[in-house]
Amino acid sequence: MKSEKDQWCGVQVFKLVTEGTLKKKITDIIAKKRKLLKSVVKEDDPGQLKTFTKQDLIELLAMPAAEY
Repeated sequence: MKSEKDQWCGVQVFKLVTEGTLKKKITDIIAKKRKLLKSVVKEDDPGQLKTFTKQDLIELLAMPAAEY
């Protein structure tokens, strides 16, 4: 945020979440997913596949046929 002297001022933001609420559950799930992602995918891994084709995406999202 700029002040009258055209300088930048720091701003602190706090997220308050009440225990036992849906928002708390969502926040916990997001934190778990971030932790899992960091443990599995390394951003600086040169061997990591960075892109995939449209066909790769279709196959990834395809639902398997139900077997009865």
